[in-house]
Amino acid sequence: MITATHKGKYHDVEYSIVHVSELEGELRIDAEYYESKYINILSKINSKNNNLFWNYVVKFEAGKNLPQCKKGIPYIRTQNVRQIIIEKEGLSYVELGKENLKLLKQGDILFVRVGVGVGDCSVVDKEFENATFSDNVISIRLKKINPFFVTVFLNTETGKQYFSHVFKGTARPLISKENFQNIKIPIPSDTFQKFIEKLVLKAYKERQKAEQLYKQAEEILLEELGLKNWKPKTKKIKIGGQEFKEEKNISIRMLSDVIKADRMDAEYWEPKYDEFLNKLEEKAILKPLKEFLSSKLLKGIEVGSGNYQEKGVSFIRVSNITKFGIIERDQKYISEEFYSDLKDKFEPKKGEILLTKDATPGIAYVLKEDIKGIIAGGIVRLKVKNIEKEYLTLVINSIVGQMQILKEGGGSIISHWKPSQIENLLIPLLDSETQQKISHLIQQSFEARENSKKLLEISKRIVELYIEKDEKEGLNYARNKLNELNIEIN
Repeated sequence: MITATHKGKYHDVEYSIVHVSELEGELRIDAEYYESKYINILSKINSKNNNLFWNYVVKFEAGKNLPQCKKGIPYIRTQNVRQIIIEKEGLSYVELGKENLKLLKQGDILFVRVGVGVGDCSVVDKEFENATFSDNVISIRLKKINPFFVTVFLNTETGKQYFSHVFKGTARPLISKENFQNIKIPIPSDTFQKFIEKLVLKAYKERQKAEQLYKQAEEILLEELGLKNWKPKTKKIKIGGQEFKEEKNISIRMLSDVIKADRMDAEYWEPKYDEFLNKLEEKAILKPLKEFLSSKLLKGIEVGSGNYQEKGVSFIRVSNITKFGIIERDQKYISEEFYSDLKDKFEPKKGEILLTKDATPGIAYVLKEDIKGIIAGGIVRLKVKNIEKEYLTLVINSIVGQMQILKEGGGSIISHWKPSQIENLLIPLLDSETQQKISHLIQQSFEARENSKKLLEISKRIVELYIEKDEKEGLNYARNKLNELNIEIN
């Protein structure tokens, strides 16, 4: 294969010359498949000891579409398959005792098969052994090669660009068995592969530590508010001679109350909401969120899909916001020029709280550092005073905030949360010592999560350095970075 650039009078034309013998197993003849960046990547891989990915595959299967529940066997869906490690946020379950479940083992690699995030892959650690997975996720089991190394390689920029060329279709990319049959994998030494595995497993441990600290903070909050095991009151009913329990759903209200609230839908007046607020009032003083705002709500802006670019400055939408930070899945970008026009009004700053108000309202996150980007119209920025920021975000993200949002939505999560509703969200005030204790745990949780993220970035970078140069270069880089972070890898 040869790549070159022709210098024209008005335009430069980049082209590739590919012999028929180099068209690979699928006999692809579309020009995009042989553009220079792909040929350069393939050249790097061919310069290393390499082998076909498919030669290591011992099991390849898609999961099943199964009814979900709140407890049972973990059920991994596309939103849980993130770069390198599985995301537990939003994890579903299937009932125990299901027949013919496809169960995972440590070291299996999961791929998003179709839709948003197609091609993203995670490696299964011990925590997800015997979990199962959805029909839009593919599981691959390998032999004679370290699956942790393979997963990291496929998540490097080199690996992602290489793998993206094998997608079938353009409007709706789809991964199939054929996509893997001609992929080549560089093969470093066993020692190098094992070191990558140690980094990933350490990243998993840091993520688990972060989850435990966050859970501890949430348990303290709910314990202090008397909500740790709270459930709505139920009544007994009989159906077909069998006795069941259901939530109390009859509420008698004065017409004046209905007019004042301007709500006549029955769901708004369900008894559980009164029970919940009464419980809160017993344990803490409740104040509306607006009393803690140092300025008015700062809304984002809709730039329109016509302004999206493949690269540029981040345009942060509701789907990019989680209670643990900003994620880049399906990230959209705008131009530097457009960003310059908008940044003074719509760029968030360190210490501000980002709060979603549309689509999935009520997700709150404190920015830990300044970022370069613009927030969408479905997000508001909060500047707060006289309250611990991490404590406030935990309250909003917990059952305390979510129950109030549920009430406003009439029994279902509202797709649009009005600024007036946001400002009147009731915040329980615990004493400052408890607020600080909770905030400290949340901060520790985020530090552990950040360590996990940094370990994954290190693992990707040393694989890139191995491909570009050699193993020694990558390992030296890793040791220096780990010393800076004061992290030991056993």
